[in-house]
Amino acid sequence: MIRKTAIIIGGFGDIGKATAFKFAENGYNLALTYLNSFDADFLAELKSFGTEVLALRCDQTNESDIINFVKSAITEFKNIDVLVACAGKTEPSEMLIDKSTEVIDDIISTNLRGTILFNKETLKHFMDNRHGTIVNVSSIYGKTGGSLESIYSSCKAGIIGLTKSLAVEY
Repeated sequence: MIRKTAIIIGGFGDIGKATAFKFAENGYNLALTYLNSFDADFLAELKSFGTEVLALRCDQTNESDIINFVKSAITEFKNIDVLVACAGKTEPSEMLIDKSTEVIDDIISTNLRGTILFNKETLKHFMDNRHGTIVNVSSIYGKTGGSLESIYSSCKAGIIGLTKSLAVEY
């Protein structure tokens, strides 16, 4: 049986785990990123479906980490069918005027720039193979905004715009 493969960015977070479980349940192999929270028990649970899993630490604020992760996934599985970008972080609960530039840059780099770069690297493979699906996970805050979440909300609105633009572009 030839299995399809999904990359899940943030595959060990809450949304990532639920997503990975459903893909494994449906016969996909998985390439998962994590930054700080690796869960060996969850990995074993995924493998119980007969799923092959590549789990690598990847800092999505680091472009070379992203490039190397996508290359490793392609090397391991030969083909990637789906990218699910659901990694992200929230911000300290404080007003924008109280946020440091470092916090602002970190949130943007993780939530928006990292998602864009993962889309870019995966799209290269999809274009070569004329096949692939991208699911970029956003938030209702991307449409409504959220109190004390101005940078997070801006990033999630950017992800919505990115996804709409890529749908037209590709």
